[in-house]
Amino acid sequence: MIKIFVINLEESEYRRKFMINQLKRVGFPFQVVCAVRSSEIEDEFVEEVNRKDIRCGPMTKGEIACVLSHAKACEAIKKDKNCSLGVILEDDVIFKNGILNVLNSLKANHPVDQVTLLCLTAISEVHLTRAAKLNDLYCLMTTEPLSRVWGARAYILSPKQGEVLASEMRSMRCRADDWHSYVCSGSIRNVMSVFPLPTVHAEFESDIGLYKNPESPLLSRKFISRFIHRKKLFPLYHIALHCRRRREERRQKKVIFVENEMCKKTYKL
Repeated sequence: MIKIFVINLEESEYRRKFMINQLKRVGFPFQVVCAVRSSEIEDEFVEEVNRKDIRCGPMTKGEIACVLSHAKACEAIKKDKNCSLGVILEDDVIFKNGILNVLNSLKANHPVDQVTLLCLTAISEVHLTRAAKLNDLYCLMTTEPLSRVWGARAYILSPKQGEVLASEMRSMRCRADDWHSYVCSGSIRNVMSVFPLPTVHAEFESDIGLYKNPESPLLSRKFISRFIHRKKLFPLYHIALHCRRRREERRQKKVIFVENEMCKKTYKL
């Protein structure tokens, strides 16, 4: 049985409702995993973590909390005896058409030591090569170089892989979405991607510390943006989200190459 695990801060009610409304339409059983707050992370623990040689530099409290939250989700997959395949989602993804077919296609023969990404962020040029056809719309892709691929908003793994990955995450040797480091450490044998992307980033602004930054003076552009996102002012909030999503889509199209050709769209309507 496929089960979906959504990572969500207890106080982020809007995001939780947003995800639950989508999940009810998909029809798979789901569980909300309470995320670790950055305020729970002690300064001493941050110093201890950052003594290690972490790729891309020291981690913030927010990044450490993110790693621990994903570890909790991986452990939840292992603990659920009825779950044969787990889907971990952060609470800011949008399901595109075909997500149900994608999950059903992967359910039959997903390798126990593989992680399959349903959403990714390419920081520079990456190449996707078709490995298998899932259905008429979606394919399973190899992704190279993996060192340029980030994002842990949506991925699939087995309970066995969840157990191994949770242990590696709690060792705090890398960020939650550093797939390259997990493969290099042997924690994951292989990372594949589904393309076109069956989920995309909702581009919500972080719920942590909105308009509390002392570096953002009153009526500055940053303060106003955060105020609009916090209050969800209609229609400004919805226009802002639309613009953020379009901007990210344009950026990703420039760096994702499918079968050596620049992609025209990263997702299906």
